[in-house]
Amino acid sequence: MLKALLMVAILGLFGINIANAKTYILITIDHCKTYSDHATLRRKDVNFGINGLIDICEKHKVVPTFFFSPYDFVESGEENVKSAAQLIVNRGADLQLHTHPHHYFDKKRNNMFQYNLKEQTQIVALGIAKLKEWTGIRAVAHRAGGYSANSDTIIALKENGILLDSSYFFKEHRSRIAKNEDLHNKVFKIQNVIEIPVSIFTITEYPSIFGGFLEPFERIRKIDIDWSDYDHLSEAMVSLIGNQVPAITLFLHTHSLMTPAKEANIEKVFPDYKDIEEFDEIIKFLKSNTENEIVSVKEFVDMATASPTSIDYDRADHLPIIRDQVSIFIYLRRLLSLHRNKFIYSIPMIFVIVFISKFLFSYKAKGKQS
Repeated sequence: MLKALLMVAILGLFGINIANAKTYILITIDHCKTYSDHATLRRKDVNFGINGLIDICEKHKVVPTFFFSPYDFVESGEENVKSAAQLIVNRGADLQLHTHPHHYFDKKRNNMFQYNLKEQTQIVALGIAKLKEWTGIRAVAHRAGGYSANSDTIIALKENGILLDSSYFFKEHRSRIAKNEDLHNKVFKIQNVIEIPVSIFTITEYPSIFGGFLEPFERIRKIDIDWSDYDHLSEAMVSLIGNQVPAITLFLHTHSLMTPAKEANIEKVFPDYKDIEEFDEIIKFLKSNTENEIVSVKEFVDMATASPTSIDYDRADHLPIIRDQVSIFIYLRRLLSLHRNKFIYSIPMIFVIVFISKFLFSYKAKGKQS
């Protein structure tokens, strides 16, 4: 936290005025499929399903948004899915539409872009209708499962009265909105629908040894507690806030506080204490910074529609770049795109690097002598 707070001060010293425009933080939680009893998971007085996520937000007096996919109501049981949606609304959280259409429409087509415009319009209409039937809430915002929206998705959303989408994800191959544009975190409009990208940053990783000879490895990361740790997330968000990005999405799933994630057998699921602590700390950090405001997606939509000039769509794009040092083993695994259990194959690379490094050191030493 100290590192992030120091960054705020440094940004001010170098003339980046973080007081000119507010950044809105959206805590977004994707609910992709309903598992029986996962909503109310509890161990030793610790909630870590839907209730656990809302508990932490309630503690800090902020409202999260659940992008909720209702399409598994046949296979998971309508009462189960309905109860999960009602729990979210009854606890005062925001409920919006998430589309995983394969659970109801076609198991061979998982992505929204695999459906034509007419089909996507039907998918969105059914999702809105089911959420309204179960909770009385009419969705005004959407996120496609797997970020898989395309231009037809946007038209389907517009035809169904959805005002905001949050599916665009830079460099994600399934994300097919604004595919020809090099956008990172810029809030923009498409077909008059507000598009808030999945917030990202770049980690530039240097090996802890041989760093002077090896090229850094760059990775795009989501601002997501399942993708990065507290230090990286807070540093990235400070950079975005300092550069006056209008909105940041803090990304989670309903399984983010549990381990192992997505385990259907409730007896095998336990709290992920590290992520519980980090989620709590990141909200605490964001609440301590007066240059941003945590709002629900519904609140953002209401504000953007009531006062269109409150959101500066012309504000410059920004991609935070974070330098990090990793072990040579992690560096090689990233470089070779190897899974952890295949790491043994990268061991010969270590000897190659040692040999090259020794040669380079010898070469430099001879150069100095001459």
